[in-house]
Amino acid sequence: METAEVLTKTKWTIDNAHSHIDFKIRHLMISNVKGTFKEMSGSIYTGNEDFLTASIECSILVASIDTGDAKRDEHLKGPDFFDIENYKQITFT
Repeated sequence: METAEVLTKTKWTIDNAHSHIDFKIRHLMISNVKGTFKEMSGSIYTGNEDFLTASIECSILVASIDTGDAKRDEHLKGPDFFDIENYKQITFT
């Protein structure tokens, strides 16, 4: 009788104190707008000692966007861009 190999998965949790999600967007072809999302959560699951077959889940709270300009941030949160009333999170799997 053969025994089935049990796959042990390791869960890695994103540490918000030591992680960040930043972005940079070209504005009018003359400058860049930089920003960050301040609130996120996520996990990485591995079944091996490497990350070649890892599975990753990440959620970003869109309302946590910060570009250093409150007026621009409110515009980005509105229906022209992220529409946070209807889409509260960005999710990657």
